[in-house]
Amino acid sequence: MTKIEVHFSGREKPIYKPGEKVEGEVTVDNAEKIKSKGITIRFRGKSHNRWYDYGRRMYFEKKEFYADNTMTVWPEAGKSDESLDAGHHRFSFSFLLPENVPCTFEGVVGWVRYGIYVTIDVPFRKDIKTLACFHVLPKADLNQDERAKIPPKKEVETEVGLLSPKPVKILALCNKGGYVPGETIDITLDIDNKSNDNLSMAKVWLEQKSKFTGTFNHKFVKKSNVAKLKEKPTIGSHSQGRWKAKISVPSIPPSDLPGCSIIDLKFRLQFEVKIGKRISFKLPVIIGTVPLDTRSESFGLPSYQESVFGSVDVKDKDEEEEHFTGNTVFTPLYTFYDLRQSLLQEGNH
Repeated sequence: MTKIEVHFSGREKPIYKPGEKVEGEVTVDNAEKIKSKGITIRFRGKSHNRWYDYGRRMYFEKKEFYADNTMTVWPEAGKSDESLDAGHHRFSFSFLLPENVPCTFEGVVGWVRYGIYVTIDVPFRKDIKTLACFHVLPKADLNQDERAKIPPKKEVETEVGLLSPKPVKILALCNKGGYVPGETIDITLDIDNKSNDNLSMAKVWLEQKSKFTGTFNHKFVKKSNVAKLKEKPTIGSHSQGRWKAKISVPSIPPSDLPGCSIIDLKFRLQFEVKIGKRISFKLPVIIGTVPLDTRSESFGLPSYQESVFGSVDVKDKDEEEEHFTGNTVFTPLYTFYDLRQSLLQEGNH
């Protein structure tokens, strides 16, 4: 039995920014001597999209590499050992993350992933491998994005009623254009209902729209709800009223996924109200990692929280036949502001 582990040094969690060094140690514990041609440590950053289109009966795929370096750690240079002795072995590694690389992301048909791959090359047998992913979280400062400073709004005009349609006007807006995970979006709907029907339902959800590019520039689009709210406000017929709502931003990646040219992320608030019929509309929002107006101390220091989408198995489709030791389940972490805790601390002062 051979056990391989990757230990990242210098931090509690393996979270890095572009331009930082990724350093650590690989340990190999083997009960018996292993015949081997060598041990390598590979440092890789890659995005990969792949899906099958049943209508066209073909796969679409595209890859992009941000880092790919391999170092041989055994045998030492100038030596030609053919067997790794039984026991505990330690090998250090140090790699430099390039600048301007994209954020860690796991999607339904594509991902941006960074990892340390360790391979023991065993002749005439399957190689022994392990994989340890780490997180790359670039800064996305909302104060540097003009879109984030402008409160989005949407005016909707329609008519309701079959025999004698009457006008309905809706003005939707939120308090600003950019938010960070942990923050609350304040939403207002001003409704001028001149129809014969009451407002019977209002719901809003925060949607992540992921666009993946594949072969021949073909696109795959996935829309995912990351937070939602549904209520039954009381605004009667031939009346005016206001619906106010709050929706919290969970742990999600920043907008656009800068640095990756084959995956694009957009976020928007999707609305649906029912006044006789269903009326749908949307507002765009920007997600970042540094909040607007950072002079305010109410945000406190950010932490890291597991992605709202949960864990994935990070074994690459190209590597299904490989023998990996250890756990290949990975849960992305994203910058998160625990504003509730900050408010509690303020209240105790």
